[in-house]
Amino acid sequence: MVHSCLTKLVVLLLVLSLKVSVSLSVPIQDVDYTREEYEAYSSCTTLDNSEDKQKCLLEFIQAHPKLSLVEYGISEYGRALNQQIQNGQHDKVVTAGEAMLKYRPNEINLITQLCYSSYNSGQYEKAAQYGELAYSNTNSQGFIKILTDSYKKMGSQGKYKEWALKAINDLGPSQSFSFVEEFRSSAAQKENWRQAAHYSRKTLDFLSKMKPNPNTPKPEWNSWVRKQRSISYLLLGRNSYEVQNWASAVVNYQRVIRNSRDRNLRGESHYYIGMSNWKENRLQPAMEAFACGSRQKGSAHARACENYLVRLYKSTHNGSTAGINEFKTRAKGTCG
Repeated sequence: MVHSCLTKLVVLLLVLSLKVSVSLSVPIQDVDYTREEYEAYSSCTTLDNSEDKQKCLLEFIQAHPKLSLVEYGISEYGRALNQQIQNGQHDKVVTAGEAMLKYRPNEINLITQLCYSSYNSGQYEKAAQYGELAYSNTNSQGFIKILTDSYKKMGSQGKYKEWALKAINDLGPSQSFSFVEEFRSSAAQKENWRQAAHYSRKTLDFLSKMKPNPNTPKPEWNSWVRKQRSISYLLLGRNSYEVQNWASAVVNYQRVIRNSRDRNLRGESHYYIGMSNWKENRLQPAMEAFACGSRQKGSAHARACENYLVRLYKSTHNGSTAGINEFKTRAKGTCG
């Protein structure tokens, strides 16, 4: 459901290629090199092998650091790096790029290439280093996903969360939905219901703005959307329940039931609808909810719903369970 984290980096590299081409077309006003020096430079540019070209150009730049030809040499060097990227030779890009970096430490195109190839060669510390540097100079969103994934693979939780939050705030819903889903799940596991509710609201907002994935069959897409909504309403309901906002809890759990056929989600929802009504001394709807929950066989809350139904039924029928099966049958119509 989430777009590839490299999509925008591809765009950056296309921009990079354009910049290289433009720089090569700039005429030199003052010739500051000899014929021999120009021929030495030209001999490098005609080499077909990228590594040979890079080695030759690097030696030329080292020998003639002040010539105007150096700028052209750096552009040719960048083209050779691009060719290696296209060939998937990312380790070679990192090695060759870092060799040039000492001459052009602030060259954003070079830093972009190093970020991209470091990431693709599994050198995540370098990818993060170059990605942060590139982002600070460009604010390009294309680096955000590489940075989040790099820090995650490095196990740097603080930095991962920092960039994941930036992704949520700066990227489109489709690109950052996975982070919202992850933070929602993490908060729920920690029983931080307030935070879980925050990311549930964010989930619902994102879902309202997302377009169906063209590569996903419509029934599958609709099922996924309903599931995400159901989980979000479930957590919103739980947060309302924990702060004793019983009416809000009931409304959100009813939304779960309308969106989901999952017996566990429905069982939990009926359970908390029953508990919320019971808290307000609304015993009839509480019993109906528990009766519905008891029907979700195999769910985690089915047994508790059955037990509370029996308890409340007895309390309203002089300690007897006579007629409880008939009550369950009648309550079936309220289950949704």
